[in-house]
Amino acid sequence: MDGDPGVVPRRGHLHGRVVQVDREADLLRRLLEKSETMSNSENSRIIARRVLRDESAGGSVELLVYEPVQDPHEEHGDWSCRFEIRKNLGESLSSVGHGVDSLQALLTALSGLRQIMKNEGNRLTWLRQPGEIGLPIIIAEDDRDLAALLEHLVEAEYCRQVLAAKQR
Repeated sequence: MDGDPGVVPRRGHLHGRVVQVDREADLLRRLLEKSETMSNSENSRIIARRVLRDESAGGSVELLVYEPVQDPHEEHGDWSCRFEIRKNLGESLSSVGHGVDSLQALLTALSGLRQIMKNEGNRLTWLRQPGEIGLPIIIAEDDRDLAALLEHLVEAEYCRQVLAAKQR
């Protein structure tokens, strides 16, 4: 990683711990930026679709994810993955996730989609579950200790909820 000319190392603090912020973090910051790749990816095909019920408006919200495409204009051959949110009344929002490969571009797009939709989650339903949009939190594993701690906390909470459900 140190020898990779595409990596721009910087130092920052996360809860008192020094963390390395590399090219992936820079790509995540660009997530919601409109870019030249938008026109390149507009012709890609839809690879995923979800329809959420909008309880307040009595309609639906459609989430679309398009096939990741490699950006021919990008110096390092990075990828982009367009996503779109279509609401009632023809409202539409489109943005792009970026990555060093197609999988990272897809994951970044899903993270961006979740980030936008979580603010509207209380009025939306998926599979008749109020407030549920069905998009998981995706956490980068740059810091293995932090990733292990988060995984442990999630598993502990899951076990707590299972035990609580059994006691009802």
